[in-house]
Amino acid sequence: MLILVAPSRVSAQTILNSDFEDGTSQGWGSFCGATVTNSTAAAESGTHSLLVSGRTQNCAGPSIQLSGLLLPLATYQITGWVQLTSSEAGPDQANLTIQQVDSCRLRGTDPMLEGGVL
Repeated sequence: MLILVAPSRVSAQTILNSDFEDGTSQGWGSFCGATVTNSTAAAESGTHSLLVSGRTQNCAGPSIQLSGLLLPLATYQITGWVQLTSSEAGPDQANLTIQQVDSCRLRGTDPMLEGGVL
């Protein structure tokens, strides 16, 4: 007997949309020691954005917990807008890292985009 189990198809839906217009960080926090604050200095749309400062490591940036929002074996599209300041050293690129944790045990940190560049 062969039984195949797959998650049922779910129509496209937004599981997280952070516009920061309420003046808060909307659940976003620090990863690798960066400072994360709501800002009105620049915005993709509206008047607010998330400002990341105090980066002393390449991995430093914003993070958000998605536990309970993602389904196993499902496909997700992640979209973000990044503005680099002229004071940033190095190439003009931003990396997205997904950190997967199973059963309270870290499995790994993997770049999930082609080339790891947004």
